[in-house]
Amino acid sequence: LLFTLVSVPMKVATGFLLALLFSSALIHGRRILRGLLLVPWATPFLLSALTWRFLFLPNGQLGSLLKLNMFTSEWDAFLVYCLFETWLAYPFIMTITQGALAGVSKDVIEASYIDGAGLFYRLRRVVLPLVYKPLVVATILTTGASLQAFMIPLILNGGGPAGMVGFPWIGYSVGNKNEMLILFGYYKVIVDNEWGYAASLYLVILIIILTYVSIWFTVSRRMEKR
Repeated sequence: LLFTLVSVPMKVATGFLLALLFSSALIHGRRILRGLLLVPWATPFLLSALTWRFLFLPNGQLGSLLKLNMFTSEWDAFLVYCLFETWLAYPFIMTITQGALAGVSKDVIEASYIDGAGLFYRLRRVVLPLVYKPLVVATILTTGASLQAFMIPLILNGGGPAGMVGFPWIGYSVGNKNEMLILFGYYKVIVDNEWGYAASLYLVILIIILTYVSIWFTVSRRMEKR
């Protein structure tokens, strides 16, 4: 849940701001630049993940520069997870937002400018309401992807580092501190050979996803009625 709450705003904000930036006529060569910004989307996931792992090793270029060690610090690893998730998903948000911005009438923007509206006022009161619905749908979709995070922690550092994990009044045990739910179930099968435990866990995950999808459909229907 914490990963979702942190990574989703990062993805949405990055994609939205880049879409605004490269929708401006003041940016020269914006078509080429927009194409380059879609590289994370077009790159095979495994190649991206292994590249990020290499860069954020303790002696890697970015790991040593930022003094991060995702193999000993759970919060360093969590930060790398969120940055990598943002890298993977911002092109999707950017593309959806650019499509919505293309439908915004320039006359509306020019009228607000003539009326003396400042940049941030135009963004908050004019542009954002016009792209609100597509942006909400994109946010809902990328939130669902974050709730199912599995490959990111698995490839970057296996969900580690290892240490005492648990919950107050329930108990504590040794485990990987950054294991997402799906990754936890995967280890229950592959390492511990506890198929029944993993099946029960994935049933809980299925209920969580179904609940989220139900909320998604409810929000979508309400937006269509407006």
